[in-house]
Formats: sequence, structure tokens, C-alpha cells
Amino acid sequence: MSSTILVIEDHDEIRENLCEILEISGYAVVSASNGIEGVKKARTFKPDLILCDILMPELDGYGVLRIVSKDPKTSFIPFIFLTAKTEVEDMRRGMTLGADDYIMKPFDDAQLLDAIEIRLKKYRQKTPIASSNLSGPLLWNMERSKAVTKELFIHEEKRIIRDKDSVYHEGQYCREVFYLVSGKLKVSKINQMGKDLISYILTPGSIFGYYPIFQNNIYQGQCVGLETSELRCLGKDKFLQKIRSNRDVFYLLLSDQIRRTSFLENKMLDHAYNSVRGKVAHTLVYLYELYQKDGVAEIPLRREDIAAIAGIAKETLIRTLTAFKEEGVIDTKVTNIIIHAAEPLNEMIY
Repeated sequence: MSSTILVIEDHDEIRENLCEILEISGYAVVSASNGIEGVKKARTFKPDLILCDILMPELDGYGVLRIVSKDPKTSFIPFIFLTAKTEVEDMRRGMTLGADDYIMKPFDDAQLLDAIEIRLKKYRQKTPIASSNLSGPLLWNMERSKAVTKELFIHEEKRIIRDKDSVYHEGQYCREVFYLVSGKLKVSKINQMGKDLISYILTPGSIFGYYPIFQNNIYQGQCVGLETSELRCLGKDKFLQKIRSNRDVFYLLLSDQIRRTSFLENKMLDHAYNSVRGKVAHTLVYLYELYQKDGVAEIPLRREDIAAIAGIAKETLIRTLTAFKEEGVIDTKVTNIIIHAAEPLNEMIY
């Protein structure tokens, strides 16, 4: 079966020429005329390799690379930049972001095809190793994390948090680390104008509240209940003792930090590049994944909380949700939002 290559190039003549060369050489080709369209097609077709121009309107090649490299569905795809620029700094920037190679314009057919074949060969060599890990060590690590977390908090103090109750607030001194047994909480920060921006929603199994211990012992945001939730609370000194004496606890925190950092980076990109419809769609997909059961999600969050996740005004959110409902993308039940499938929302992102 032939490899699929995605060509992202805003210059029509260059794009058509590239597609023709690749098709004659036996590759299946998908093309996009700008960066935003390219990201969508990368997610839809999951090509074996991406060829992408750097200088494009709306979303340049660097933006495309950032987005696809942060998405688990596309992060593994080899990425080659096409550019007429030869400055060392531009090359260094692209490589730092994770580009696999550069091809300078103008290039000859042999140079292009050789670079593609080299990257595809390396990709094929890596694929079996990555695949075998999915059912072995990765699964073991997930199970191990659950076991370590349970062991860490199982005998600690239990606390019940109601809707809108505070677990901690900004400026408060950190004395405890928390584990969420059941329910949902929001972690957010309020700006000088009093606007709440929700960083993420905590779900059962989350360990949180430990960041200040490694900084200045002061919380930089707040954590508030979204529904009745049960916590386990571990004192700071005891927590630090556990880290020093148990390497598994350290690995647990490192894994948690990497996962949340990746999530927040994706959210920043969403806020930077998405339209209002795209931001709302992205937020609803995130909530769908948190609340879905048997393929259907009923989201009970208040509109102001959903707006705070999306980073838009409540009134803007309501207008967008009304449009989504009229288009049949979502439904409502009293104040709850009903999502039957995430695919129509995913198509609106970027």
C-alpha cells in the first residue's frame, strides 16, 4: 500500500507541481492551500508524511508544526519544511520545534524524493517498536500510576467539597496535596478585571495542589468544586517524605506534569489560532471526552464556566451554542448541553 503525503503550500503552481511529482512517484497525495486547512487534513487523513511551506497567511508552517506535534493523533508524523529562506536561525527554529528535515526552494525532483524516502524509511523502522509498547510497558505504567496514587492517599483524611466550595484560593499558603476520589473540580485564575479563566477540569484519579511546594509555597490560582466531590488530603511534609523515599511517586508527578503541560500548550494554540466557533467547538470536544457515557455526553456545567474554559465572553458563548443547536451539532436538556457525537465539532477546529 502506497504512503500518503500531505502537501501544505499556498502557492498554487508549486503545490500542483509537487502533487504531480509525488503521484507519478507512486505516492497517494492530499493537498491543502493554507495552514489551517492543512491541520484539518492532517487530523482527518493522518498521512505518513507532511510537506509544509513556512511562509503562509493565517497560520504559517511553524504554527502548523506546533499544532500537529502537540496532538497525539498526529505527533508521530514525519514533518519536512519547504522554504526559500536559507537563514540558519530559521532552520534552527524549525528543528527546535520538531521538524525532521528542510528542503530549500528551488529543489530538483531527486532531492525531494530522496528526502521523503529517507524520512519514511526511518518512520517505518520506528513504528513496530512504538506499536509493541502500547500493549506492554505503557499499559503497565498506567496501572502502576493508579496503584501508586491509591497507596499514597488511601489512609489520608477524607474531605467533601460541594458545588462552588473552595479547595484552595489564590495567595493561600500550601499545606496539603490532594487526590480527587469522585466528582469534578475546576482549576482557574482570575485576572485584574475579575474574569475567570479555567485552565482545566480535574476528574477522579487526579492528584493536584503540589506545584507550590516546588516554587514559593503560594497557590497561583484557585480550585473550586463543580459538583459534590470527595477528596483525600495529604500534608505537605508527609508528601515530601514520600517523594524522597519512593521513586515511583516522583515518576507519578513527572508524568502528571508532562500531561498537563501538553494540555495547556494545546489550549494556548487554540486560543491563538482558532475562531470563536473553533474555540467553542474545541471546548465542547474536551467536555465531551470528560462527560461522555456510551457515546453521548450530557454536560451540566454553567454557561459562565464553559465560557471561562473557552476564554470568551458568556454572551458570545450563548450565541455560538444557539447557532450550534440550530445546525444540529448539539442539543439541550433544560440547562444541560447534549452532545451525541464529537466528529461535527472536530471539523470546526482550526
